[in-house]
Amino acid sequence: MKIPRAKIKTIGEVAVDSGQICVIDPCRSGEDPHLNGVVVGTNYGDGLYPVEEVWVNGEREGLFISLQGPYADVFKTIRKKETKKNENNKK
Repeated sequence: MKIPRAKIKTIGEVAVDSGQICVIDPCRSGEDPHLNGVVVGTNYGDGLYPVEEVWVNGEREGLFISLQGPYADVFKTIRKKETKKNENNKK
């Protein structure tokens, strides 16, 4: 499988104190996240999890939060290539 031209930019971190991450519309934050959002366990419990913006062929494709799932290796490969490229551009 060919990996498309992609760029990854770390845009922040999610602080976790419950062993879960919730994705929800901010205007619904006072409501039950299980009804109006997506709640997932983090695999490793509490801590800080990096949030990365993924760009493919110049368009924002989405956000990625690594929980060491099946796609983590693909994103690690892309991130490693981008880091190396950025280091070379600084020279």
